[in-house]
Amino acid sequence: MLTIHVLDNGLIKLAGHHYHHALGMISGVKELGLKLKIYSMDAPILPEEIRAIAQPTFKKFLYRPNPHQEIDGYASYLANEMCNLLPNFEKNDVLLLPNSNYDEIAAIPKFINASNYSGRIILRLMFYPHGDTLTYLRLLNDVLRYPNVDVVVSSLPYSDWLTDNQIPNRFIPGLPHNLPYDLIEKTPEVYDFAYLGQPAAVKGFDHFINALLICAQNNIKPKAIIHAQGVDLPEQIRVDLKHCKFVNKEISDHQFYSDLIASRSIVTFYDVNNYQFSDSGIVTESIAFNKHLISSPLPFIAPAFGEEFVMASTVSEWSPQALAKKMVEVLRFQEKSHVQFNASLKAKVLCSPTLFMKNLIKN
Repeated sequence: MLTIHVLDNGLIKLAGHHYHHALGMISGVKELGLKLKIYSMDAPILPEEIRAIAQPTFKKFLYRPNPHQEIDGYASYLANEMCNLLPNFEKNDVLLLPNSNYDEIAAIPKFINASNYSGRIILRLMFYPHGDTLTYLRLLNDVLRYPNVDVVVSSLPYSDWLTDNQIPNRFIPGLPHNLPYDLIEKTPEVYDFAYLGQPAAVKGFDHFINALLICAQNNIKPKAIIHAQGVDLPEQIRVDLKHCKFVNKEISDHQFYSDLIASRSIVTFYDVNNYQFSDSGIVTESIAFNKHLISSPLPFIAPAFGEEFVMASTVSEWSPQALAKKMVEVLRFQEKSHVQFNASLKAKVLCSPTLFMKNLIKN
């Protein structure tokens, strides 16, 4: 029986795409009747479902603020750990790095040379180059000299960018998440809008707060839930937005989805200038739950969900004024259209762990 060996140095907490993809891969591999082994950090916080098949392998965390610096040293460490700690593979096994960063890409040639490993390796690129693209492209060219290495991406704009730079890749859309659809019947919609996840300027957090303030100044006071952990907002803003709920504590997985389902419209107001290659988990998840989406015109949305859906859902200008205008429009007309429903069906397919894993390991 084929075994998929997942190497994920970033799998250390109960949140984020590392964690959700691990749960999804477990589910998808079980459905396909295959075996799965996970090699991660020594992280006792991980749930038993993951720990039962995970081996605490790595001692050094590779993800850092300047990922394009000191690559060779980190890559050498990782290659050495792989040679010493990974088991002997069967001929048809697959070594999968589902969230590959600079270090992991650079480590693969070192690992192959040191171990004479000839089995199949899949690098799923979830790490997007910002600024230092020449180093990134050089690392990819180096690793793709080995015929047993396969590069996969889940964002069509990212795939096109790689192809334009002569980097062979496979585009496999979707994110392997097990979404709790059972919560829908238990969770009434009580919020008009939601900002969910980590607060960040690049994700439109500041613009959303200012858009709510603009609405309040015009006596429009929608109910909103705002994940604001780690943000010290001025007291006056909290007074002006007392009709909104601010959540300052760390959000559990269950609470995240409960807040999503309890909201009619999800605001994902990314700065497109810094989001050209990426897709978005929260965008796809929100659409899968048939939520109205207020978004900037992210490049991946049109190929995934159609031009009609984009025209119905995006804000043309990345400013709080434009966002406030769109929010007022949504408040006036909140029925879910057939466009939204059709997009939701597509998003549910993209979230299927079984389909994703089947496409991933296909030769």
